[in-house]
Amino acid sequence: MGATRRRIIAQLLTESLLLAVAGGALGSLLAFSFMGVLVAWSPREIPRISSAHIDLPVLMFTGLVSVLAGILFGLAPAWQISQGDLNASLKQTGRSLEARRPLTQVMVVAELAMSLVLLTAAGLLGKSLLLLDQVDPGFRTDHLLTVEVYRSMADESEDANWRNWTGFYEQLLARIEALPGVESAGATLALPIEGRVWNTSFRIDGRAFGRLSEQP
Repeated sequence: MGATRRRIIAQLLTESLLLAVAGGALGSLLAFSFMGVLVAWSPREIPRISSAHIDLPVLMFTGLVSVLAGILFGLAPAWQISQGDLNASLKQTGRSLEARRPLTQVMVVAELAMSLVLLTAAGLLGKSLLLLDQVDPGFRTDHLLTVEVYRSMADESEDANWRNWTGFYEQLLARIEALPGVESAGATLALPIEGRVWNTSFRIDGRAFGRLSEQP
C-alpha cells in the first residue's frame, strides 16, 4: 500500500522474471542430466541417435523464450493492478472483487488443466517405458552376440561356395561354431523386434505367372 505504479510494476515483473529464469535453469539442468539416459534407452535403429546432444543455439532460444514469457505474464497482472482504484477496491468485499476478474479465474483454471494433462501424459509415458523394459521377449538375450555381415555382390571368387550364398553362410557358421566358447551360431535376415518387413518373390520351375501380383 502506498507504492507508486512504477514500483508495483517493477516488483511484479521481478517476481515473474525470477520464476521464469528459475524454471528455465531447472529445465536446462534436467535436460543435460537426462540426455545420456535418453540416448541409452532409445532404440539404436533411430538414425544418428548416438550423436544426439544439447544444441547451444536451441538452448539459448529456450532461455530467451523463458525470459519473454516472464516479462509478458508479469506485465499483464502488473498493468491490471496498477490501473485499479485502490480506494474503491478497499471498500468492496472479496466476492465482489473476484467477480470483477473473470479472465483471471479462467486463466488459472486453464493453466491448472493443461498442467494436469501434461503431468498425466508424462507419468503414463514413464510407466509405459518401465513396463516395456520388464516384458519378457520370449528369448534370452544374455551371453549373446549379434553381428551384421556384409559381403560383396561381385562374383570375384573362384570358390563355388563363395559364389553360392547358402554355401557362404554355411562355411561362416561352421567357422564361428568352431571358435572356443561358442555354443551355437545362426543366421537371419533381421533380428527379432527390429520392425523390418521382408517381401521376396520366387519362381517355380514349369509354372509361368502372367502378372507380377500372381507370383508367390
